[in-house]
Amino acid sequence: MKAQKPVRDQDTILIRVPDGMKDQVAQRAAANGRSMSAEIVSILTELFEFPDELAIRSLISQQETLKAEEKRLKKELDDCQKRLIAVMKELSDRWDASQKAYREKDLDLGKR
Repeated sequence: MKAQKPVRDQDTILIRVPDGMKDQVAQRAAANGRSMSAEIVSILTELFEFPDELAIRSLISQQETLKAEEKRLKKELDDCQKRLIAVMKELSDRWDASQKAYREKDLDLGKR
């Protein structure tokens, strides 16, 4: 492990974070028994040392989201197909009824 410089000689950065993030870092730091600075350095170190692992986690999360969306869309498609079949049956029944009525009317006219 690299020997640490005295604090006054270490690089410094000043960052702005979204509202609430400072509290999240403070909570995580407290849970891990570190200062906020040490916690941020730990997070950044993990990010830089294990980028593939973080990318894989992100891809897995995206995959889960896509699977849930696929399931929702399949159900929606199934519902649409059922409604379409019902409408087609209704139209077919109406067509058959109109054809029957036309034939009966035609027969009635032929009797005259």
